[in-house]
Amino acid sequence: MKSISDENLSKDLLQIIKDGFEFINKFYLEFESKREATPACLNLLRLNYDHFLDINDDAKIQLLTPQVAKNIVNKEPYLSLLEENVRMLAVELSFI
Repeated sequence: MKSISDENLSKDLLQIIKDGFEFINKFYLEFESKREATPACLNLLRLNYDHFLDINDDAKIQLLTPQVAKNIVNKEPYLSLLEENVRMLAVELSFI
């Protein structure tokens, strides 16, 4: 599976990711439901909506779990881009 850290992301895309998570972090308590943030978190984490990451040649599906998401946000580019509390919020809101 190709890691998102293997990709060269443009500075503009990194800024969009950072700004998006900072917005969510600042205003998510004002959302009618925290669940409203889930699609945005998945998009900003560049993960898909059906909660799997990869289907390999053996037809084994790697599921997106909270632990896998936590591992993803604790690697580049998210590690240096987002503060720890924002990374953990992103994981939490992705699984509401």
